[in-house]
Amino acid sequence: MPFYKNGLCDGGKAIDKSKYHNNATVTGAVWTPPYGYTLDGIDDWLSIPDSANWDFINSNFTLSFVLKVLSAKSNFLWYQSNGVRDIIFSVGSNMKIAINARLIGVSDLILYTSSTAISLNTWYKIDMVRVGSSAYIYLNGQSLAITTTVGFGTSIPDLAGVLYIGSADASYSNITLAEILLLKGIGLTQALVSQHYLSAKRRMPWANLP
Repeated sequence: MPFYKNGLCDGGKAIDKSKYHNNATVTGAVWTPPYGYTLDGIDDWLSIPDSANWDFINSNFTLSFVLKVLSAKSNFLWYQSNGVRDIIFSVGSNMKIAINARLIGVSDLILYTSSTAISLNTWYKIDMVRVGSSAYIYLNGQSLAITTTVGFGTSIPDLAGVLYIGSADASYSNITLAEILLLKGIGLTQALVSQHYLSAKRRMPWANLP
């Protein structure tokens, strides 16, 4: 589901360049050539109708973002909820990367957090990966140490809800987002994550990825 370097709109939608055509409705976010969509942290987001593609967290997956965080707040990169449970991929106000699923208002069902914080106003490629019962978080192709609060083990039912990029429960992200890529059923190895990183670095020289 890559939206990288497109700037293409069709009736206010961001065009998915993959074969799945999961086009996103753009609310408020501004395309800033050649970088990506900038979300102002006040009332901007992207939304995509529910799809079987989003029911992936119980098996292997790779979810990748190329982005720049503009404010130290709860920045929701990927959010889906059915009102009882939710799934969140985020960069928190502490600037740490998190994989989280919750029984809303009750408990965490899954929670992994990077031990390393990222910096504001810096482009990164972030990969969040599941292989079997293990989670991995990569930053610019390099594996980060992670804190496991609740590991994979609880099966999360298909949430069958709208997918939001940049918002969750009236909280809004302040980011510039250049690329999203979901590989359902595929947990990339570190070697392949590194290859994808080098490809992104060549594709987006303006990001000055290290």
